[in-house]
Amino acid sequence: MWTPTSRARHSREGLRYGSDLTDGEWAVLEPLLPPPYRCGRPRRRPLREVVNAISYVLRCSCPWRSLPKDLPPWRTAYRWFARLRDAGTWEDLNFALVMADLSVHPVSRSWSSKYASQSVTVRSPPCST
Repeated sequence: MWTPTSRARHSREGLRYGSDLTDGEWAVLEPLLPPPYRCGRPRRRPLREVVNAISYVLRCSCPWRSLPKDLPPWRTAYRWFARLRDAGTWEDLNFALVMADLSVHPVSRSWSSKYASQSVTVRSPPCST
C-alpha cells in the first residue's frame, strides 16, 4: 500500500528520466557489475549512464536507436545489455534490488520467500544457434 513514507522512498523526482537509477539503487548494483579492465582502453562512458540507458529502453519499450541524445549511444547500451544478459547478470541485479527493498521495507515472510525465490529461479534459456 502506498503510504507517504513509501511514496517518498520510491520517488523519482529530481532524476532526469523516471527510469534513471537512484543513488541507493546504484549503491546496490555497482558492486555486481563488472569492474573496468586493468589493461586496454578505459571506459568512455560511466557504467551508471549505460545502465540508465538500458533501463530507459526497457521501461519505455522503445527501439534502441530511439535513445535520447543525452544518454550513451544506442550501440554502447545494446552491447552492454547483451553482455550482461548473456552472463546472467540481470537476474543477479534483479535479485539484489528485491532483497535490498525487502530489507528496508519488510513484508510478510511467506510473500518474501515466495517472490524472492521466483526471482532467483527465473532464468532465460541459453540461445542455441
